[in-house]
Amino acid sequence: MSGRVRRLMSKGVAGIALLPLIVWAIIVVYPLFWMVVTSFKTEREISLSFATLPAVPQVQNWQEAWQGYYGIPLYRHVGNSVITALPALVGVIAFCSLCGYSMTKLRLPGSRFLQGLLLVAISVPIHSVIVPLYTLMRKFHLVDTYVGLSLAYVAYHLPFAVTLIASYYRSFPDEILDAARTDGCSEWQAFWRVSFPMSKGALSSVAIISFLAIWNELLLSLILVSEPTMRTVQPAVASYRGEYMPHWGVVLAALTIVTIPPLVVYLIFQREITKGMTVGALR
Repeated sequence: MSGRVRRLMSKGVAGIALLPLIVWAIIVVYPLFWMVVTSFKTEREISLSFATLPAVPQVQNWQEAWQGYYGIPLYRHVGNSVITALPALVGVIAFCSLCGYSMTKLRLPGSRFLQGLLLVAISVPIHSVIVPLYTLMRKFHLVDTYVGLSLAYVAYHLPFAVTLIASYYRSFPDEILDAARTDGCSEWQAFWRVSFPMSKGALSSVAIISFLAIWNELLLSLILVSEPTMRTVQPAVASYRGEYMPHWGVVLAALTIVTIPPLVVYLIFQREITKGMTVGALR
């Protein structure tokens, strides 16, 4: 078989392998495309046909979406999401780095059992712990507070983050830490001055994945925050409806607006996200 035939066959196989990815990309992009297009249509155009281009693009839906409902502008809800997400990310990074390091490098008694519990915690659906979580938050007066919502986010995302970082530290060379200890570093100094700086790639992956999940989270914010002025973006957009039926143009405009920040974050840090999904597998 000639080299040209081999090259053609390899290209054909590559094309066949890419076909499912192309189909999947179309399935994902198609509803996003119509979400943006429909946000520029009038309510009459939407009621006549959802899958048509607007005769004349309208920006009124975007203006109403930005102004918000109940007299609360959309940027207020965006700010609430940022206020709750940033402390949650700091807590997730701090706890997962310490837990992952201690479970893999200090070899504490019960580490394997704890890792098993974390895997079980990942598989537990959030709906099954809503009632006890709300009861606990109410007991400590953390309902309708930014602190309570941030703590709930930390608790919910910590099992996955610890498991991911532990897989990274498990493949982290012990020789580097032994050299640091030989030079006189305490265990804390070996972690803070050596291990933590070298783990920024894995930790940034955890931070980005957690941010995307927190930004798109609905249930916890809906249950733990009832004050309209403190709602995050997802419950706020869910409330964008008329008295009898949703104003789909406004709703889709609001969805497009709140989709932009996580989309920008993903496009900028997509390599870090990919590394985070395979961290510890190849080293």
